[in-house]
Amino acid sequence: MTAVKRIDVRTQLLFAAVAVGLVAFGIVVMVGFRVDADRATMAVYYLSMACQCPWHYLPKALQFFEPGHPWSIHMVPGPYRYRVLVPWVIGHLPGDADMSLRWTTYVTLAISYGMLLMACRRLGLSVRASIFGLLLAYAFEPNLDAFFNPYRLDGFGLMVIAIMLYAVVVESFWAFAIAGLVGVFARESTLVLLPVWGIRDVKRGVALTVAGSIAWIVWRAVLYGPPETVDPMTIFSGRLHNPNNVAKDLLSTWSWAFAVIAIGIGLFRDHSFRSVSAMSLGLLAVAAVSYLLASDIMRLFLVLMPVVAMAGARLIELLTEKRQRLLLIALFALIVLQFSVSRATRLSPDPLAIAAMVRPLRVGLVWAAAAAFVLRRELGEGVLPRKQLALPSL
Repeated sequence: MTAVKRIDVRTQLLFAAVAVGLVAFGIVVMVGFRVDADRATMAVYYLSMACQCPWHYLPKALQFFEPGHPWSIHMVPGPYRYRVLVPWVIGHLPGDADMSLRWTTYVTLAISYGMLLMACRRLGLSVRASIFGLLLAYAFEPNLDAFFNPYRLDGFGLMVIAIMLYAVVVESFWAFAIAGLVGVFARESTLVLLPVWGIRDVKRGVALTVAGSIAWIVWRAVLYGPPETVDPMTIFSGRLHNPNNVAKDLLSTWSWAFAVIAIGIGLFRDHSFRSVSAMSLGLLAVAAVSYLLASDIMRLFLVLMPVVAMAGARLIELLTEKRQRLLLIALFALIVLQFSVSRATRLSPDPLAIAAMVRPLRVGLVWAAAAAFVLRRELGEGVLPRKQLALPSL
């Protein structure tokens, strides 16, 4: 596969239409369901920071502040009060805070989808494969959950990651640095991705990581204080004492798409493999740390959407080149099935019963095994090119 140096205007417009269409579809699917900030406690905290007022109630804050106490950002528990960037921007927008936060999520999701499509195309993937790779990732619960509760910062976090991915692919340091450093004030998980630039330039990668870490530490020191939410070490201890739940927890997020990741990443070559593998390892590290220290893994594992989209696009492209129509039709059916059994969309009256009957996980793993068998020669060639990859300069 050959990297694409420039994306024509027609393709850019197509990608924009696909991105906006997917967001519109996600909104339409939720029509008839009350969009309620109380579905996630963190949403109430973000709204409180946006309007600088007690939003409905702040259960953690009531333990520390008397009724009628003037609003303070310290009434918002950590780690949410450290993620001030998006609520601060929303607080300066016209209109109600709840509506502004919802549409910020929708707009940033559209930008995220568009940037993922652009990154796939610049990697050398075909337009069709890029779109269907995104559709594959779109159908899973971590993505759909962002539409079910749009009052969180999931869309903005995904947008930052998508921009950083695109910057790595096109080798734009300043785009990567600006997105990464800005992201620190919205989602602290961005810190884990800053060292990724080391694959391009080790010195700049280290400097950027140090700068981001200092900014994060200083910001936490400025806003530090009670109250706090669940202690991360308590969650970490629970994970260690219940190792049997790990597989079940992880498969409840991206299910059989983990097999797609394993196969698809191994099919990238040369320069593309460096970019994809480095960013994928960074995002997998973010997901792993999130799983060990936080409880809401469905939402937190949205960070893996770019990995699923890229791996799926590469896999689809090679199956198309080998004219594996049956496997491609089966994959499309699997995408529809995965979307229909989502608990976030509520398209089915009893998605759990349908999932128990059809078992999309097993069917998806069988499909992935068949795809790996068909592409065994390509997988056997290994992820490294025949000539050694150049290492970044010190």
